[in-house]
Amino acid sequence: MGLQDPHPFNFADLKDKNLQIDTKTLILGVIFLLLLLISIFCFMYFLYACIRRRQSPAIGPVAGMGAPSTGLDKATISCLPIVSYGPGQSSLVGECSICLGAFEEGEKVKVLPLCHHGFHAGCVDTWLLSRPSCPLCRAAVVRVDSVAWPDMPCGHEAA
Repeated sequence: MGLQDPHPFNFADLKDKNLQIDTKTLILGVIFLLLLLISIFCFMYFLYACIRRRQSPAIGPVAGMGAPSTGLDKATISCLPIVSYGPGQSSLVGECSICLGAFEEGEKVKVLPLCHHGFHAGCVDTWLLSRPSCPLCRAAVVRVDSVAWPDMPCGHEAA
């Protein structure tokens, strides 16, 4: 048994042959590389969009297309009308829908001017500091399309 050649291919033979690349093969190779680059770019953009969407805060229906909405300022909240709950208040439900506590006769209830829902003052004030909508129906608490809020006892003007 003799020694076997560790290199079974003779590279000298390949150098001698005239290797010609067919133009059709070259065009197909270039098209394949372009498609590969476009696919990689689309995949990277998809990942970027997914990560950015996950990191950005959700925008609710009240906030609209702008930045996420914050609540009302303390001056606006303090101007909301307060009524004394009693048997003549047929438009108010008998309990605060935030804390689910029943209204007692003679208790002060803060009423939202546009939807006329009533809540305990402390409950609704805390809510309105973080959200500008009614806790019950999600309607806007104050109109933003008018210059002044006639329903507001303080006579604040819209900012």
